[in-house]
Amino acid sequence: MKDINKWCYISKGEQVGPLNEDIIKSKISSGEIKGDTQVWKEGMSEWLPINQTQLSHYLSTTKS
Repeated sequence: MKDINKWCYISKGEQVGPLNEDIIKSKISSGEIKGDTQVWKEGMSEWLPINQTQLSHYLSTTKS
């Protein structure tokens, strides 16, 4: 089975994942993933900052 709903991100120059959206949301809440963190999932042509993807709505829901 393909991981089309799972995301990878870059942390300290290393790829992390694939992870499901719940884990991504948790990492946004903890501050590990920020708006400019590069993310990718199968079907995307390139890595993008998370704030330019469908995951961007999690950024606004986790502000303190």
